[in-house]
Amino acid sequence: KDEFQQYSYTFRSVLAPIVFDVVGGDDAVYGLHIEVVDNPAIVQMDLDCRYPEYTALPPRTLPVTAPVMPIPAGTRVTVRARANKDLVRVEVQSALENTAKPPAVLDVPAASGDLRSFQCTVAKLTEDKTLLFTLLDTDKIKNREPIRLTLARLDDKPPELAVQLHGIGPAVTPRAILPAAGRITDDYGIAKVWFEYAVDQGKPSQRAIPVPGNNPTYLAVKQALDIRDLNLAPGRKIVVAMKAADRYNLGAAPNVGSSQRWLLDVVTPEQLRVMLEARELQLRQRFAAIIQEVTETQDSLTRLEFTPRPPLPPREGRGEGKPASSPPLPPGAAKTSPP
Repeated sequence: KDEFQQYSYTFRSVLAPIVFDVVGGDDAVYGLHIEVVDNPAIVQMDLDCRYPEYTALPPRTLPVTAPVMPIPAGTRVTVRARANKDLVRVEVQSALENTAKPPAVLDVPAASGDLRSFQCTVAKLTEDKTLLFTLLDTDKIKNREPIRLTLARLDDKPPELAVQLHGIGPAVTPRAILPAAGRITDDYGIAKVWFEYAVDQGKPSQRAIPVPGNNPTYLAVKQALDIRDLNLAPGRKIVVAMKAADRYNLGAAPNVGSSQRWLLDVVTPEQLRVMLEARELQLRQRFAAIIQEVTETQDSLTRLEFTPRPPLPPREGRGEGKPASSPPLPPGAAKTSPP
């Protein structure tokens, strides 16, 4: 129909190099080549982490072992990667989740000395960040799907307090000293520990507890709160707790952890004595009830009679204590011993 006609042919699933010729009418093109090469890919990736100063952690290099890497909040992260081929350009796309803002695209040129290595830096990790890497190699080939790396922000947790009052019940006198003991733990260090107390519905007050200056992450505490100088009148209530703050300084305030709150009634010594006597009487009654239950159980077991079971009668065709006879053999059969 036309002087020149379009012709196309598709090579599918090419796995090996192909050499071919194109012949059309009285003309031909010989020795065309299709060369099969690998797609560009990242074969090694490391994270150089400089942690926030308050953590007192030294810089570390972490190998990327999973698509999602947890990193403490506020860390400066430098991603260092190496590809399987020489690269021309690397596009690093920051995909922000749960937002309509289009992600920014950053071109990272390959290093002049090593065309297979590149790096990019996240100055301060303040939220979860997903990086998409698109590689363009010297063969002008891009990887089919972007290589995904997610830096998951790991928030600093508040201190954990496992502290209890010892030898103190629900009521105290105005001359009481409240001993507390236990342990305090934190991810990166304990900065401050104190008692916090409030009388009735009043404003809370604090009394500091000394903390060693070596940035401890574990602290065994054995302290007491002296309430004698509060001059509390009988009939009032006091709420006491032990609290601790860490060294976190990336927000408005450090993280604060608390023990359980102890609500104590202030009574006179006579009232406390009566309460202790009533408690002792209750414990005595409970102990006596337990002893009575154990005694009754023992008596009931003593009255039980256990009669021995009569022996079973001998089986038919077998004498007492003799094995059963074997069935007769057919004529001509040889008798063999068991293996």
